[in-house]
Amino acid sequence: MFRLLLVPFLLILLLEGCASSPKTSLPKQTTQISTDSLRASFSMEFQNGEGSWQQFSAVLFSVPGKRYRIELSGPMGIGVASLLWTDSLWSIVFPTERSYLQGNGYLVGVIGSSDFPLVNIHQVASFFEQKTLPDSYQEISVIDSASGKIIKALDGAGMNFSFYQKQEKVLWLEKGSERIWFRWPEILVQKNGNDYLKIKVKKVRQDVTWNASIWRLSIPVTYTKI
Repeated sequence: MFRLLLVPFLLILLLEGCASSPKTSLPKQTTQISTDSLRASFSMEFQNGEGSWQQFSAVLFSVPGKRYRIELSGPMGIGVASLLWTDSLWSIVFPTERSYLQGNGYLVGVIGSSDFPLVNIHQVASFFEQKTLPDSYQEISVIDSASGKIIKALDGAGMNFSFYQKQEKVLWLEKGSERIWFRWPEILVQKNGNDYLKIKVKKVRQDVTWNASIWRLSIPVTYTKI
């Protein structure tokens, strides 16, 4: 069951895109800098099929465009999932279920799977750099008002999405039945109008180095490939 906690996290990444980021322990949407490396810690709550909320903690290690590592932990700090991506191979290991996923390329997940929808892995770090819009998109229409504007657009893959912008700040982004509210350092995801996922960024550092072991992820031979 723990592998299902990746679903809401992957879904939010499906909606995320690119812009740039600040350098601070709790990010603010003002100063922009380039990023060489990044370490982000955050908590994540999502509502399961039974209507109750489950909470997890996570850490992201990132060298944007080159390699990424995500560690997800449940109650008592028990590790429930580990993801490692490099340009030659990606792996997701579920130690409590003794199983794993593997593949290659920038799209991580399983084609046609609702449990592991395909996402662009480079958007992972972008999310924690407060990048709220796709790298490239085409505006279709703009509804302007005194309080802000709602923009309907097509992303690079030709998918429809919309976002609400006020004084150059994106307050929400919507695609299909899901809407992301940006209330930095908190993010709220709604599905069909109901709260579905809450993310709270605890700390982001961009001046970090790590032990080489971060970029190694061993998979016991007894684990089952999904």
